[in-house]
Amino acid sequence: MTNKQKYKGLVLLGDRHAEVREFPYSEPKTGEILIQMKAAGICGSDLHFYRNTPEELGIRRAVVIGHEPSGIVEKVGPGVSIFRPGDRIAVNHTLGCNHCEYCLAGETALCSENVGIAAAGFGGDAEYALMPANTCFHLPQELSFIEGTFIACTGATVYNALRKLRPSGRDKLVVFGLGPVGLSAVLVGKALGATIFGVDVIPERLEMAKMLGVSEVINASETNPIEAVQSLTEGKGVELALETSGSPVAQSDAVDILRPQGKVAFLGMGKGEKSISPEQFMHKQAILIGSKVMPGNLYWEMTRFLIEQKIRFESLITHRATLEEGPAAFKKFDSGAAGKFVFVMD
Repeated sequence: MTNKQKYKGLVLLGDRHAEVREFPYSEPKTGEILIQMKAAGICGSDLHFYRNTPEELGIRRAVVIGHEPSGIVEKVGPGVSIFRPGDRIAVNHTLGCNHCEYCLAGETALCSENVGIAAAGFGGDAEYALMPANTCFHLPQELSFIEGTFIACTGATVYNALRKLRPSGRDKLVVFGLGPVGLSAVLVGKALGATIFGVDVIPERLEMAKMLGVSEVINASETNPIEAVQSLTEGKGVELALETSGSPVAQSDAVDILRPQGKVAFLGMGKGEKSISPEQFMHKQAILIGSKVMPGNLYWEMTRFLIEQKIRFESLITHRATLEEGPAAFKKFDSGAAGKFVFVMD
């Protein structure tokens, strides 16, 4: 245990104001572990809170933000037997009640009492953080702490969605939105054998997607994605689509670019605007799938996949920052900069 009496953490105060503050150390309670953080990612969902007013932030205001942490066990609390000081840790960032049918199946995101670790007071954008042991996993030595941040949310969310779509070498997959989630989908989709088309409106993101091996990129601010995909597929459409942006226009386009009996998974969180009519998918008998956080019971399957396929999400990192640089990092990410932002605590 460190002899320091306080640690630093990043908080949101509302209206795009982030700040680094000091917090007193707390001993881990029963079932908790204290983690020395080594890396933590900024998620696209964090931007929603960054843009909130102080009133909209509610319980999230002035508490440590972040749900994509990875680090080393510093100390274990009473009742914890599966972790020891020095263990490398990754996290499933959604907590549940631990006893309903969904929690018992690892699907904490479906629990009626689900809550993210930051909202529950276990935010990861800090030098140290307490964490419920039952939401933590041993991070394999083959994977870096930065890979661990992707497993906490971004990469795992993509893996869960593509597992439902099941792309193969027979399929063309259109990814709408080429932020960190979309770019992660490019890496996983390519490893599964699919031909990838990417859609976005930001040139830097489109360029990065090309560098990662996307077969065709479509700038939706200049070209109609439906017409572009029709041209690329001889008018047939594609087998699969993944919508990560949350844009109602993209949500609709993701259905319209499908060939008969095609499948689309929706990951992007928008503002709840109506975007799709049943007529768009009824006649072609398309399959629409909602997807969210990866269930914990897929953790070892995913980590084996990453290791065996030599997928490294770290290639998506374009901005590394210290915690002290956190306010500037959020401002930069909010501007639409390409790639993934991560805090490195070393």
